[in-house]
Amino acid sequence: MARWLIAVCVAVSGCTQPPPPPADNVVILGLDAATWDVLDPLMKRGLLPNLQKLRAVGTTAPLQSTQPSSSPVIWTSIATGKIPEKHGISSFIRFPTGEAGKPSPVSRTLRHGKAFWNIVGEHGRDVAIVGWFVTWPVEAVNGRMVSDRAHWGAIDDQGIFPPSYLTDLAVPTMDDARAAIP
Repeated sequence: MARWLIAVCVAVSGCTQPPPPPADNVVILGLDAATWDVLDPLMKRGLLPNLQKLRAVGTTAPLQSTQPSSSPVIWTSIATGKIPEKHGISSFIRFPTGEAGKPSPVSRTLRHGKAFWNIVGEHGRDVAIVGWFVTWPVEAVNGRMVSDRAHWGAIDDQGIFPPSYLTDLAVPTMDDARAAIP
């Protein structure tokens, strides 16, 4: 009797639906300076329902960051998988040679090494990068890129790739923003 019961259990378990195939898309959502100790209370109050849904079905983790903390350094480390000494971005600003006293924001051209979107794109996958630190001027990618400086009005061939990507986008007004707030 026990052998028969085991055979039935094995047969029944073999008849279940196969697991769904793994997701074909990967989304990396980064919120600068938004740590879970800040976000959790907001989600508990129901103020970030979409982020709460994403967290429920995705994977999250706290970031062990570099010190001192500097957003361009951290985001470039995430993008390249390299430490600052290897990727070349060490602060928010740089002092160009021969222009003492004239600091300028760091730019993508200072980055050493490929970012994950370069590697993924080289393998034929479509990428969309929006607002990632140190992406200005944009680079040609297998997909779309909106520079971290686009909100400064850099909606041109240095801020958007391909340049035609946002030509039909209507820039929201302050009234549009106010109307979107529940």
